[in-house]
Amino acid sequence: MKRILSVLIPVAIALTGCKGEPGGNFPDSEIKISTVLDKLSSKAQVTILSRSIRVDCIKGSGNPDFITEWTLTSGEEWLTLSFDESGLGASTSISGVGSKNVYIVVQANTNTIDRSADIFLNGSTEPALVIVQSAKSLLPELPPPGSGIMSDVPYFGELPTPNHSYVGAFWRADQIGERVIRTAVGANAGEWSAEVAWYSELWDIEEGDGVVLATGDSADPGIRGADPGDAEEYKVTGTESRITGTVQADEYIVFRIGLTAPFAEFNTETNPARYAVVLLTYADGTKKQKIFLRQGEGADYVMRPGDKDGGGADVGDTDNRTYAVKFSPFNITASDDEWAAATPGGPDMTDYPQLAVRGGVFTEYPSQGGAIFQGEGKTDPEKRRAYNHQANVLPSGMQTTNGMFNDEGTRLWNAATNETCPEGWRRPNDGSSVILNPGTDGANGSVSVKGSEMRQSLHLNPLTTNDVSSPVVNSVYGYLADGFFDRRATETTANGDDNAKFGSVGLSDIHAGFRGRLFFNPTSYNSLFLPCNGYRNATQTVALIGLRAYYWTGTAFGSTNTPMGCFFVGDSQQGLPYSQSRSMSFSVRCVKE
Repeated sequence: MKRILSVLIPVAIALTGCKGEPGGNFPDSEIKISTVLDKLSSKAQVTILSRSIRVDCIKGSGNPDFITEWTLTSGEEWLTLSFDESGLGASTSISGVGSKNVYIVVQANTNTIDRSADIFLNGSTEPALVIVQSAKSLLPELPPPGSGIMSDVPYFGELPTPNHSYVGAFWRADQIGERVIRTAVGANAGEWSAEVAWYSELWDIEEGDGVVLATGDSADPGIRGADPGDAEEYKVTGTESRITGTVQADEYIVFRIGLTAPFAEFNTETNPARYAVVLLTYADGTKKQKIFLRQGEGADYVMRPGDKDGGGADVGDTDNRTYAVKFSPFNITASDDEWAAATPGGPDMTDYPQLAVRGGVFTEYPSQGGAIFQGEGKTDPEKRRAYNHQANVLPSGMQTTNGMFNDEGTRLWNAATNETCPEGWRRPNDGSSVILNPGTDGANGSVSVKGSEMRQSLHLNPLTTNDVSSPVVNSVYGYLADGFFDRRATETTANGDDNAKFGSVGLSDIHAGFRGRLFFNPTSYNSLFLPCNGYRNATQTVALIGLRAYYWTGTAFGSTNTPMGCFFVGDSQQGLPYSQSRSMSFSVRCVKE
């Protein structure tokens, strides 16, 4: 299994005596060598195409050079080079003509320290590349998941309690600390077990790189208190991949999930995250639930381009998810300095931060709700105001009527003056980046799936309606253990309803966390969590905190007030496509441009 930390290492070497093109005043040709490969695991392997060395021969004019000859040489016998993806004919020296891919073939490193090999171009004494191979892992080998143990568990399975179950866990690439699972069982008393059921290919359990489990609560004396400790200070030790216990009715199944190693091959472009699944079996073995694990904070797909729907058909007519995009795992908010200079909960809109265009920052944890924004402010002082769950009064100064844009007629959403996503990011679209016709496309969700980034990305079977009874089978509502939410006591907001109870943590702080809806790919188990941090209707304070949320898109609808497209998520709202007035305040989840 490949374990490569992806770091771009560009090298450009001008070829002595290789002149420019006839008839032009161009500089000499050059060879450019690049690779995303920086560090290999200790295992014997052949690098895959995307991790190979790329040799590009370029004329002084910038055109490809098809006749330049070159030679790459490895300075170590344990690292050889090949033109074949299987490693066939690998040698310490390899010669080619023009641009080519070169595969790296390495032997296992049995040493207890890292080792490196220099790669030289055309006999140079200075290395063009330096490839490092990790020392033999000192972590104990982890047991592999049992074969077929999830074969009888469709989608996410069955939750012990519909609103108070943990459905996923999240770590950044450099985090391995405990994630505390504390799930209410209701009437589902009896024996239970949890076991690691599945890994993506980016884990290496033979070298001890994987998921470990432990029964019982955290040793942190501040767990679920006012000042919990950092999860990284409380790690799960050992090699257990299956644990068991017994629980009484109306009590909690409590256990911890930990990782043994950081995500060494993490790269925001090529390896943005890796995934695993823990299977929870309960009620004396009669019921099962999947808990979706993710390590890595890079933007990633849920449903990927080319993924079929649940019936095996193409998605989006014939384009087959061409419009699927990579989502950030975090909501958008204002910076800590901007919040510190503001007065959240104040009576006027100027009590809240006004962001610069593309001035948003990402929350630290996926469960944190961040800020909510009007779809579009009417005047410059209203644009890009960052409100949040603490807006217990309707701020004065902001226009909140549904028809506040009626005097301007049908209009697009203007990203140039309203986008809050940082540079390199944007709001996703739902069907189009332009105005949709509600007469043919549908004002409340019946837009054609073709062209919808939101639906092609998040739905296994993309919806063409916003009927709450329409299931999104690849989503599940509950808690996320991300080192923030799971370390704090759940709270209930005053402006929620009974179903909103115990759906929030840290409500007195701008960094509050919330229960939410997790979307997952039922084949690759890629996952994405959207917190339900509430929303503000045009003339109301923030409502249904910890229960529901809307997420803006960049798509406008050509009807009265030209409402904006959005996605509705919550306890019974499984990612429903909607359109709402721009006067309302919703969350923003950015996609990679």
